[in-house]
Amino acid sequence: MIHLKLVIIAFIVLVVIFIGTHALKFPGTISYLMEITQGQNTLDLQASFSSAETYGRLEAFGEIGRQMYMRTMLTVDLIFPLSMALFLFLFAIYTWQRLEMKPMVGRSIKSLSIAYLILDFLENSTIFFLLLRFPDRLEFLGSYIGYLTIGKRIAMYGAILTLRQALIILITPVRLLQWITPLWITCQQICLMKQKN
Repeated sequence: MIHLKLVIIAFIVLVVIFIGTHALKFPGTISYLMEITQGQNTLDLQASFSSAETYGRLEAFGEIGRQMYMRTMLTVDLIFPLSMALFLFLFAIYTWQRLEMKPMVGRSIKSLSIAYLILDFLENSTIFFLLLRFPDRLEFLGSYIGYLTIGKRIAMYGAILTLRQALIILITPVRLLQWITPLWITCQQICLMKQKN
């Protein structure tokens, strides 16, 4: 049984890792990479659907930018997807157990977090290989990288939205009960007072 505390800890770890890898600025972070490349978006933040576009963007990074991109991939693109997938997976199990869903529904929800992780690692491996082999052009890999990015985003947002809806289902009865209970008690007290008079 997954406890809510574990899900909350996983979420806090995810937020700390996100801040450390995306907001802080030091070598190996997204902020630093964007600074040294004059704001170039990485291939996993903005999808490319042709080999020419992919290699044009890699060229725009410059030699130092491409080296830093590879370094960033070994930190950010390893740690962040793992923390995101772990949070989504634990939250999916917690939600499945709390809502007492059918096993097939639970497996479907969990599979979105696994699909996200697999697609993200496949995307990152492809980008790393393109950077490693640059300036050699790998036309097929350069042309399909955008589809991996879109697939990863669909799996991630699908997991987040599904879990958001489940969270609303989990929270709504509690909130409703918290609002109705004092009202009900007040009504009972008024009725008792009227009966005494």
